[in-house]
Amino acid sequence: VSSKKLFNTVIVPYGKRSRINLSDNSTVWLNSGSKLVYPVCFDDNKREVFLDGEALFEVTPDQARPFHVLTSNMKVKVLGTVFDVCAYSDDNVINTVLERGSVELIYKSHLFFGSASQRMIPGMLASYNPESRILEQKNVNTKNYTSWKDGYLLMEKKSLESIVKKLSRYYNVDIQIEHQDLANETFSGYL
Repeated sequence: VSSKKLFNTVIVPYGKRSRINLSDNSTVWLNSGSKLVYPVCFDDNKREVFLDGEALFEVTPDQARPFHVLTSNMKVKVLGTVFDVCAYSDDNVINTVLERGSVELIYKSHLFFGSASQRMIPGMLASYNPESRILEQKNVNTKNYTSWKDGYLLMEKKSLESIVKKLSRYYNVDIQIEHQDLANETFSGYL
């Protein structure tokens, strides 16, 4: 028997979305321009995946084997829950939104050397800036961050710049804002 662990890598191109069922019956929805690396079969003592991009996770509860989502700058520890992680390498912040359950965020802190952690409760958005190493949480309408899974975008008071970035990824088109003074204007809507 080979001791070498086998991994799958799923890369979803811009303009597409994908759904993956993991070996523990957890489900992952990958958004446009995302990459997920995960083992063919999880170990007996841990479940760990790597994400570059955005994914919505519906994790099968397993008290004996916590589920970890690793990004380049943060780790999300889960026991069983529904949450979204947005960690595109070209974004300034990593956003985690919790719909149900509980997660713990482990990140490099600005307060001391090493890492810090914060727990989240449902309905919260945690934004982590890897440069400043500051993590902030606030109450949000989670559908504004997870609606992409169901094929639409719901936005409340979002800057035109952030809307254009989402639409560019979602439809795999390059959208330019001709007048930069419009980039900070906010809009709300359902697309």
